[in-house]
Amino acid sequence: MAKLESKAMWDERPVDLGHGIVRVLDRLTVEFRRITAIAAYVAGFLVLAMTLFMTVDVLMRYGFGRATAIADDVTGYLLVAITFLGAGTAQLANKHINVETVVGFLRPQPRRVLNLVSLLVVLGYVVFLAWQVFPYVATSRRLLYLSSGLVRFPLWIPQSFIALGLCVLVLALLVNIIETTLELLGHRR
Repeated sequence: MAKLESKAMWDERPVDLGHGIVRVLDRLTVEFRRITAIAAYVAGFLVLAMTLFMTVDVLMRYGFGRATAIADDVTGYLLVAITFLGAGTAQLANKHINVETVVGFLRPQPRRVLNLVSLLVVLGYVVFLAWQVFPYVATSRRLLYLSSGLVRFPLWIPQSFIALGLCVLVLALLVNIIETTLELLGHRR
């Protein structure tokens, strides 16, 4: 009897969710992917801006003997923004580091279950992290915290990119969770 129950747990027949729910989930994934793509384009633009800052700084330093005062600080902040804004795209492309020691030995359905569990754990962590970052950004803005570099730059601006990037990562994780859940229920292959 236990053998039959365990086989039924991994049955490949789709679970009836109702056509409307599946359509809503599909629409959500499309919109979340669109927002993630916008963040990726912004990150790409920031890569160009960072390249421009670095190029101007190199030309000024070696061509005219004077470096710009803001290039180091600004490129560091841009790197943070690029990293966090691109995290959602990396998640959707499955380009984050994965350790697949155990997962490689599992059949497809148990692998999906383990993937879903890990996605839910990561989602919880990222939501918690975002929950901690937003008040920090608000405090930095309210108290006008400034950087300690050569140029006194308001810290809430680069911190806002961290918060925004975490929100985009949450959306990407939700896309992965929805798609994995639909696969588990037999609505996707």
